[in-house]
Amino acid sequence: MSANFNPYRCVTLHNQIVALSVLGQPTSTYTIAPFFDAYPDLEEHYDNVPDEPPLVFFLERILVVRGVGDNANSTIGFTPELGMPHPATFWMFSDELSEFDEERDEDGAYFGENMGERPLRKDGHLGNSILLYPQSASSPMNNGGLYFDITTHRCRIVDSLLDCTDDFPEENWLPLEKILERYLQLFQIGKFHSNPEIWPVIKSEFYVDDDLSKTLEAYEILVEEIQQRRDAMDECIVNGEPQGMIDEATLDRWRIKGFAKEFLMRARPPPFKYLAPGITHLTPELLNTLMQHDIEESGESLRQRSIVDIDGSDVLVPNLLFPSDTDVEERAGEFALDGFLVGNRAGVYLSPSFQYGDTITFINSWPVHGHRPDGSNDCLFQHGRYCPYFSSHNARLVTLLQKWACMVRCGIFGVGADGVLGGMRYWGRQWASDPDLLDVGRCWGPDGGLGSESPDY
Repeated sequence: MSANFNPYRCVTLHNQIVALSVLGQPTSTYTIAPFFDAYPDLEEHYDNVPDEPPLVFFLERILVVRGVGDNANSTIGFTPELGMPHPATFWMFSDELSEFDEERDEDGAYFGENMGERPLRKDGHLGNSILLYPQSASSPMNNGGLYFDITTHRCRIVDSLLDCTDDFPEENWLPLEKILERYLQLFQIGKFHSNPEIWPVIKSEFYVDDDLSKTLEAYEILVEEIQQRRDAMDECIVNGEPQGMIDEATLDRWRIKGFAKEFLMRARPPPFKYLAPGITHLTPELLNTLMQHDIEESGESLRQRSIVDIDGSDVLVPNLLFPSDTDVEERAGEFALDGFLVGNRAGVYLSPSFQYGDTITFINSWPVHGHRPDGSNDCLFQHGRYCPYFSSHNARLVTLLQKWACMVRCGIFGVGADGVLGGMRYWGRQWASDPDLLDVGRCWGPDGGLGSESPDY
């Protein structure tokens, strides 16, 4: 058995996910069968299955869901982004991948005798990889999915065939077991679930209680790490109960909902000013001042005009969580949140997407250089494009807070009476001297980028 592929364990994980993917769905709308029995009308495609004993063992024992009636030809969801394994998709993009390799070959960089049949995987490229789990009908990916390398027995998500022109870091090819474990965890905490109203698509909740509780726990740990190192030991207690940063009436006034609202109502204001260099916390007075500034400048802020309801309860526009004590002083061209900044203030913004309600963007007051020639205001504390589990997304707030707590604990951040020392200029200096210290690592990975063996979920 390969060190990278435990087919016994993977069969168990896959079939547990399949059971959860149809939970609550009327049995008259689908069939479940072993992979090699599930597609009798497509029997010729079984010839596409590579003659790799561990992979064949896995495929012989996994269950596959197929739709009935109107969904007979639909891609049935395995996760919100991935569909069930299908023999017709295993090599469906091999010609396109070979074209990428042929383009590379003109430069003498890559070469394979079997181009045009199956592309070779070299130096981190897809190569001898089958599309084991194709993208789902609701996926944001473009001809992507979860690829399984039949040579190394490792996997990774590919957003788009355009990604095949880039080198994938080797550490982002993971055993299938690790990836399936992560997906199963998300079903178990309710982040992923079957919903008869949208089936065969698997629903991804914007956020769940587990997201919020772990984020609040990470915030409390950060506050305690800083407090232990301060000279003054004040308490922020009102009538014996911790008080949230922002009251509900103020949040409702500015239509701040969902994860941002719950976090700001529950996270107690720290008994010091700075949570990180130049990064402070919101107060009702500061939030009102910043929001009112936007309205006075433009009649109504872009954020207010752009609010989009999700299931009637949430928004996709950014929300300022931890402001800097300075504005954005210099821009390196436009960036993703440009126009949505609250009072032009730098800091940590919640920047949710349709699948993730707790992701963030760190906006620096000045550009830092490295990712783009002219620098960037929003590149710090992000995972980058290469995620082995999901399509590209921003870092989560819990990950940032855990990272900052680690930096306090390790002495990277200095602490004084007002909290963490240093201003917003710190980030550019740190990036120039040791950018790895500002790296949050691989998302949702075994170490979460923080050196811990426990995953975020």
